[in-house]
Amino acid sequence: MATGDDDGVIKVWDLRQAHKGTKSCVVKFKEHEGSIQGFEYASEHKMLLTAANDGTLGVFDLRKPELYAMSDSFGED
Repeated sequence: MATGDDDGVIKVWDLRQAHKGTKSCVVKFKEHEGSIQGFEYASEHKMLLTAANDGTLGVFDLRKPELYAMSDSFGED
């Protein structure tokens, strides 16, 4: 599961630990400057696609994990 906050931080969580009463953040990204507005997961490529209100789109490779690509700012939310 992925979450995003108002500071542009994206966290990917391992929910398999939830049955033990703990949730573990396995990956954390801070590439966006504005709040995270949406996600899409491309399972065939193991990529997380993100949109933020700083006007940027991000592509994150969850296999490595690292930023794969970031758009220029479109200048609007």
